[in-house]
Amino acid sequence: MKIETIAIHGGYEPEETTKSVAVPIYQTASYAFDDTQLMRHYEITLIVHPDQSSQVTTMIEKYKELITSGKGIVHRDEDWGRKHLAYPINKIYKAHYLMMNIECDKDTLDKLNYNFRFNDAILRNLIISKSEAITEPSIMVAEAGKDSDKVKDQGKDKAKGQDSEKK
Repeated sequence: MKIETIAIHGGYEPEETTKSVAVPIYQTASYAFDDTQLMRHYEITLIVHPDQSSQVTTMIEKYKELITSGKGIVHRDEDWGRKHLAYPINKIYKAHYLMMNIECDKDTLDKLNYNFRFNDAILRNLIISKSEAITEPSIMVAEAGKDSDKVKDQGKDKAKGQDSEKK
């Protein structure tokens, strides 16, 4: 723990004997600063090379281990799967998307960013600072869940239609 003393200039007060010369007034204060860094919330989005899709789970586990070893917390991690890119990156048109919401300190975030930068499998990364932890599923996962429910419902409707035709 560091203790810092700061002098604050508070104005001028006339000298008591002559009442004509102004002497500056100083106020001192001591503040205690904890050496531990603040834990902040971040949202990390990764675009992974499609040839490395099979190693995505090991990559996520490696990054989770890095975060938890630095006393951080992973609030949410999502695998969005392979998606079309908005524009080609290095003549690649599809890529694997990952998203994580974490809480960590600056040193851990710097280590993560360093690993992202020098990992050839990661085409792009985006780290956004958030004001609070986000734990509910993202829109991408919610839409994927709705789409799969629609497919299941359509399959049930087709099966019912075929059963009624047989009778």
